Amino acid sequence: MKLDKRLREVGSVFGNSLLLRNPLLVAALGLYPAAACGSLSQALPLSCLLVLQSVLAGVILCLAGSFLPAWLRPGAVLAVSALCWAPAALLMERWFPGSLSLLGMTACLQIANSMVLSRLNEYAPTHILPAVLADALGCTLGGGLLLCAQAALRGWLLAADPWNAAADVPGPLGNAPALPFFGFLILGFLAALVQAINGRRARRAGKRRVTRL
Repeated sequence: MKLDKRLREVGSVFGNSLLLRNPLLVAALGLYPAAACGSLSQALPLSCLLVLQSVLAGVILCLAGSFLPAWLRPGAVLAVSALCWAPAALLMERWFPGSLSLLGMTACLQIANSMVLSRLNEYAPTHILPAVLADALGCTLGGGLLLCAQAALRGWLLAADPWNAAADVPGPLGNAPALPFFGFLILGFLAALVQAINGRRARRAGKRRVTRL
């Protein structure tokens, strides 16, 4: 019974972090990659980097975070994030050759990705390892899927090519999908949709409680 309850709790953490409570949509954390990634050839490697970096750092901070005083934790979180970025970036380059050169500074800035740092600082040191892994995977997989979705849409709108977004003849919206704000615009609409879904769920839950009373 206890194991089943624990598994359900971990599954709930993963499910909520994946989309309906994903920090990218509900708190606008980690938005910068959406500005830089206008095609799947950029978004997919970067999403893999974020997942690997976050999971590795989450494990370290879950095991060691309780020994860190609160005043030291933000700096330690950033240092651990940088430490875990290196092997994650090497794996990304191995899986997607040339991706580090393609992404340039965008890849390096993921060391200080606000979505990753916030979860590592607030969640990882104070929860058990299965919950930390579920949260890290949910947040970064969800964020990566959203990043890839907006990049694929921008590539298709720009050049009818979700992967490369490179064509001699622009699409019906001209060069607008290539501009950084276009990625933010797409995520803004997705965030509004998720907020509407969450609001409806909250109202339904409230009605059920009233009915039970």
